[in-house]
Amino acid sequence: MPYGWFRPLLVVVTMWFSACHRNASIDPARPLQPQLFSSASLVNLRRSHDVLDPGPFVRERGAAYGMSSSSCERFYVRVRDDHRTYQRIRKPWTNADELRFRQLIDLVTSEMGANPRLFRTWSLRESTHRPSAIHVLDPDLEAAAVAWHEHTYSSERERVLLEMLAAADASSRPYWEAKAELSRITTFRDNPFFRDVVEFELRLPDGTQARDVASIWAFGYGPFGFNPTFFLPIWDPVSPPWIFCGDDGVVAIVTAVWAARLQQRECEEKGVGDSYTVVNRRFSRGHCSRVEADPNFRRRASRAGLDPDARARLGRKWPQESTDRSELLTHLRTLARQQGLLSAK
Repeated sequence: MPYGWFRPLLVVVTMWFSACHRNASIDPARPLQPQLFSSASLVNLRRSHDVLDPGPFVRERGAAYGMSSSSCERFYVRVRDDHRTYQRIRKPWTNADELRFRQLIDLVTSEMGANPRLFRTWSLRESTHRPSAIHVLDPDLEAAAVAWHEHTYSSERERVLLEMLAAADASSRPYWEAKAELSRITTFRDNPFFRDVVEFELRLPDGTQARDVASIWAFGYGPFGFNPTFFLPIWDPVSPPWIFCGDDGVVAIVTAVWAARLQQRECEEKGVGDSYTVVNRRFSRGHCSRVEADPNFRRRASRAGLDPDARARLGRKWPQESTDRSELLTHLRTLARQQGLLSAK
């Protein structure tokens, strides 16, 4: 793209202003900055941020619902001049594994009353049916980094927003803007993983190696490429982002169904529609839209035997609002094991 060189600078500037505004102490997108980080600079970084630690990718610790960060892929970064290339270290994955995962999507979505074909289509597009995928393309990194900053909690900012709400007219625009920001910055206030980092290998131009760190929130996760800041609250706002890789993607599949239901309701209320095309557009773009349907999705949907213009069948079983997450996960694990759909641990 002709403006490709400008995007990293724009993202860094945006994140700098956001960090100052919200008093953030860790930049989750350090890998976006066109700099070289030697082992010495990592030592200095550790000294300057006492909240840093090796992160759950290399420091195993108990996670919600008994899932481990080792379910996700790892990665390394190759540095050339001022450019960084992310390389996923993919887990072994065979054609039989891919078939088994498609069957797992069918099991989970059917159990929830949804049409499996939409979710198979999304998983094929986002990860080629790989539940362990970690998403490291520039758009994924940029979106995740900005979202992390916008949701960073600050007790001082919370106090200011509460004062603004108390003083503002409840029917005014400033009131609702303050209310929305307050909801945003308190979403992950109690999440113990929000400032965790991952340490990874840098392969430098001279052939040597170094280490660097980034927030675990700076990446997309799982078979649907979830930006954790947006999708984790749908499952559980106190879980770690890498939960979307766990149990071969069971949590990610459930979350995808719940997200699609929410998105369908949103687009219906805005008068945009309720079809598979509408839901796919909302899932892909982040907002309901009347723009022309994505021809690539229409082709994929047709190949999957899905009428893109039909009302999306997303089911009503196991509603997000009232479902006990542990109960649902235990139930789905049991069904999946009975059918041999979970990989050996």
